Amino acid sequence: NNLKSSASVVLQALQSISSLKLLSLYDDNLQGCVSEELSLVIKCNSCLEMVNLSRNCLKISVTQILTQLCTSHLKILNLSNNKISFSDMFINATVSVIKATPIISEIWLGGNIFTGKSVDVIKACHGKLKLKSLELSCSAVSHTEVIDIAQNVTGISSLEALFFSGLVLTSNEYYCVSFYQQLKLNSPNVKYLISPSADKMEAINMLMQRLQHIWHVKFLYDITCYAFNTRVNITQYLCVLKQSFSSMVSIAKQSEQKVSSLDAKGTIVSLSNVIKTLKVLDLEYSNIDEQASAELAAALYCNDVLEQLWLRGNPLCVGGATLILNSLQCFSTLKILDLSFNNITSASANGVAAVINCNHLLEQLWLDGNDLLNTGVVTIAGALKKHSRLRLLGLSSNGITDGAAEELSAGLINNTCLECLFLSNNWLQSKGICQLTESLNSLMYISSLDLMNCNMTAEAADRMAHSLSGCTNLQELYLGSNNLETEGAMKVLKELKNISTLKVLTLSNNHITAEAASDVCDVINQCDALAILLLNGNDLHAIGVVQVIESVKKSTSLQLLAVCDNKIDEQEIEELEFRCKNLTCVCLF
Repeated sequence: NNLKSSASVVLQALQSISSLKLLSLYDDNLQGCVSEELSLVIKCNSCLEMVNLSRNCLKISVTQILTQLCTSHLKILNLSNNKISFSDMFINATVSVIKATPIISEIWLGGNIFTGKSVDVIKACHGKLKLKSLELSCSAVSHTEVIDIAQNVTGISSLEALFFSGLVLTSNEYYCVSFYQQLKLNSPNVKYLISPSADKMEAINMLMQRLQHIWHVKFLYDITCYAFNTRVNITQYLCVLKQSFSSMVSIAKQSEQKVSSLDAKGTIVSLSNVIKTLKVLDLEYSNIDEQASAELAAALYCNDVLEQLWLRGNPLCVGGATLILNSLQCFSTLKILDLSFNNITSASANGVAAVINCNHLLEQLWLDGNDLLNTGVVTIAGALKKHSRLRLLGLSSNGITDGAAEELSAGLINNTCLECLFLSNNWLQSKGICQLTESLNSLMYISSLDLMNCNMTAEAADRMAHSLSGCTNLQELYLGSNNLETEGAMKVLKELKNISTLKVLTLSNNHITAEAASDVCDVINQCDALAILLLNGNDLHAIGVVQVIESVKKSTSLQLLAVCDNKIDEQEIEELEFRCKNLTCVCLF
């Protein structure tokens, strides 16, 4: 709460409790004026295991709070983003807390201002065998101190994640390079690193040529995006961080500012030499148009090690997609290709098919949110007939109708590896669903099936129910926003109760009445792994929802139940809420 009086009332009430293990008051706009009340809360609770006071405005008053926190039970301490000036007094108090607890595993102090000897915090962590994550803010730390920090991290043998925020690279790129060289030399066990950032384009350009030889960690992120005015700097820097010699598979994007197409083209040009050596290239939502695609394709022609290419959410259109797809036909190492939401039409389908034919290792193909239509999908399905290693296929929202379902089914029927099939928001109708069920009979490893909003009727549900009986590894089934009605839902539910691996089931908006409630209960009772069940937007009425809730009470796995919009009046909702007050899962009415 923003008001001091409100915060004081809450904190005074907490002083009567002595059994707290977790104290989380983050993002509450707590000011230094409540530090005395907060100190008393901590003093009264000597068994605290986690203290999270991040994203407040406690400033230097945190020192007073820390003096009461000398508990041997503390595992997690989070004081990030509190506008703290890290004076010697504060650092000494922090060191005392760290030394007092032998089992501390996470320390988060980023987003503040270090003015004292921050290396003392790292030295205090020496010998802490449980410490996995350490975050320090370095916004006011000198070059010498940064190197000193890198040298001392080696004393924390258990450390896996090291985070630095606010360290700005000046126009002299050696400032940052020397830090990484020292870190690599002294801390070979660090697996995750959030790196310093750069505020000068020329510094990044010089840095790119040096950094690719010294990475040793699995993931390199940059979270100090507030140092940049435009995302082009971030895009360029993040691409450098994707340089991989040890299976880097992920990258964090923290800025939502839009990149202009000119910036995207310039970024790719400057990164062309790096792109030629990447195993993983992630350029999602980077505004790569046809001009930028030409530069990207030219770089990809020279890459014979690329395994993952993520281009979701770019305006590639047909021209850009064609250029990139042509470049991907020059090698056979690709395992993941994501071209979702790129305004691609059926004109690009031949290029996709050629990539499938050239890359026998391809495991994931994401094409959701395009405009492939039946003609494009039929072409791609033809290539899939010869490709039996695909584990994931995404074709949601592509304007597909029942006219392409038979060919798609034929393309998948010989694939025994497929685990995920996403076809939502296509007008497949009953005929198309029935044709697809032919391939489901052979998909013994299918774990996730999405057929939401495909105009599936009770007739198609009956055919699907028979096919589902052989899907013994099914974990997620999405059938919301169809037209199953009670008859179709009951047939599906009778088969699902025998699939013990089921974790997620959505049957929202299907005109299901209370007559199917007993079958829903059977699924809840017999599917021991079921965690999410969505039944909202049906016609269960209160009588059907009550039956479901009584079954949920016996479930030990269910985490979320949605039964809202089931023609229940306000008085009945109050009664249902009373029935649910002891439920361990979240129940939405």
